[in-house]
Amino acid sequence: MASGAPPTRTQRTGRVGDGLRVDGHGSLVERVVRKLEADGRLFKRYPRELLNLEFNGPLAPLWECGHVALAELWEACSRI
Repeated sequence: MASGAPPTRTQRTGRVGDGLRVDGHGSLVERVVRKLEADGRLFKRYPRELLNLEFNGPLAPLWECGHVALAELWEACSRI
């Protein structure tokens, strides 16, 4: 894109990351966020039902002793 020139429609439409197609108005970041939220791949608030599935599934071993340190929980959640 030439500097100083406003972006054209074709310049504002493209593929991002793993083939995610974004278009519309706003910055690239805004468009990607809207698309990922609409696709259920990005959450502003993590749904409690999904969190419950994680706690009772892959994170269940953390709770076997009855408690878990926040740092340990954070590390485990970042790996899923």
